[in-house]
Amino acid sequence: MWQGVFSAYRGKWLLVTLKDGTEILGYPDFYSDDFQKRELFVASATIKFKDGKKEDIEGPGILLTEKSDIKHIQFLN
Repeated sequence: MWQGVFSAYRGKWLLVTLKDGTEILGYPDFYSDDFQKRELFVASATIKFKDGKKEDIEGPGILLTEKSDIKHIQFLN
């Protein structure tokens, strides 16, 4: 499922919600081949913290590893 979804919706922006309520908006540039490792590189990323503060990521993006505790991922139009 992990690889299939990213392959099917390649080119779509996404909103990643972490278990602590932090949201990351960006473009899924790379993702792991192994669904058990669930790593995702989000390019052109903006982070929205629980307190509502937003911050653009400087540089190409942010790597979310399995330790990031991804709660869910929304693919956007």
